[in-house]
Amino acid sequence: MGLQGGVYMFRDKVKELMNQGNITQKQLAEMSGITEASISRYLTGERTPRIVIIINFAKALKVDPDYLIRND
Repeated sequence: MGLQGGVYMFRDKVKELMNQGNITQKQLAEMSGITEASISRYLTGERTPRIVIIINFAKALKVDPDYLIRND
């Protein structure tokens, strides 16, 4: 899978976890230390997350970073 596929997988998994936990973008921003505007860009696929961003999202959503990027 190419980089684009990984970005979409990341985006979809983050959105799914946010829905499951009833977490808003604003709440995720507060939990992860990432601005709400940046979160919006990651979730629309406008921006590709660096590994540190993936780790911040994973910590905030209480999942392993690998879960957000692996194909399963």
